[in-house]
Amino acid sequence: MLLGLAVTLRGIISGPVIFCSALLAGALPLYGQLLQQPAPPRPLTAGDLYGHVRLLGASLPWTAIRIEVSCQGKPRLLTYTDVNGRFVLRSDPKAPDVTEGAPIRSATAYSGCEVTPVLTGYRASPVRIPKPLKASNVGTILLTRDASVRGAAVSHVLVHPDAQSAFDQARRLAAEGDTDQARQLLQEAIHRDPHYAEAWYQYANYDVKLHPANAEESYRSAIAADPGFLPPYEKLSMLAVAQQNWDKLSEITSQALELNPGGTARLWYYRAIADYHAENISQAESDARRALRMDRFHRLPGAEQLLAVVLTAQDKYAEAIHYMSDFAHRAPTQAERMIAEQQIRELRQRMGSR
Repeated sequence: MLLGLAVTLRGIISGPVIFCSALLAGALPLYGQLLQQPAPPRPLTAGDLYGHVRLLGASLPWTAIRIEVSCQGKPRLLTYTDVNGRFVLRSDPKAPDVTEGAPIRSATAYSGCEVTPVLTGYRASPVRIPKPLKASNVGTILLTRDASVRGAAVSHVLVHPDAQSAFDQARRLAAEGDTDQARQLLQEAIHRDPHYAEAWYQYANYDVKLHPANAEESYRSAIAADPGFLPPYEKLSMLAVAQQNWDKLSEITSQALELNPGGTARLWYYRAIADYHAENISQAESDARRALRMDRFHRLPGAEQLLAVVLTAQDKYAEAIHYMSDFAHRAPTQAERMIAEQQIRELRQRMGSR
């Protein structure tokens, strides 16, 4: 049993082994990350580089597409496309993008680096930024469907043109911040075509904070309309965690991994929680390690804490301390960092008493 580590900021989650504090830091606040708005157009400033992403045979998704920049094989910058599919590589160290290593102060720092869009179910060849730089426009990257993966982040089920028009209007208004009107237009899209998976999904995202049961029903309607549309599976996984329904979590993550065996960092994170509660500790360790390998820009600090919990359950205290220390370094809040530091002290005491 993982005793002594159940001090919690956001609530203790009980199972065959007691979870430690803020275990879901990578997923919580549960509802805060569910409503994902399209990003408004990103203005350019002097020294910025930019490019565009397009999908072959499909419209841009509602949400932003993840853009990863790697330099000399190492992750360097994480940013996202705007509502028009444009991405901007800032040369301002105060930009809100996620950077690994020293702040980026000049566009020349990107010379020789590779830009890769990441969208589940699609593939693209990385674009290498010339060295030396020749232009601020790095070009358009085309994402094509990955035939080896059954599921995708974009639904390919044909919908009624009127429903598509209402959905497109909703997306534009959401990017402008008019969420009420966007929600109404999503309702209209569903009314025009009850089998519109993406409309059901985005409508659920508006509902989930105040009416999680209704949102769950809408996510399931999205899956019924297009079983290969992957985003609802992760949201249902998140709701299963909130409900502490571990059997449901195991079922949902299994379905998602059948459609996309490679998974995503967040999906493997949820799968690790499911396996942990099923007392399949060795598999939970494998899942958590896979989530960490995929989380190149450390957007899931809770995965490090989860792995520490799983290792502690196997009396692997030294390695558990290593990952708990990583979590303490990246903890989203000071309170969580303080709890992690307390857990590290308790783990060290355990090592000393062996």
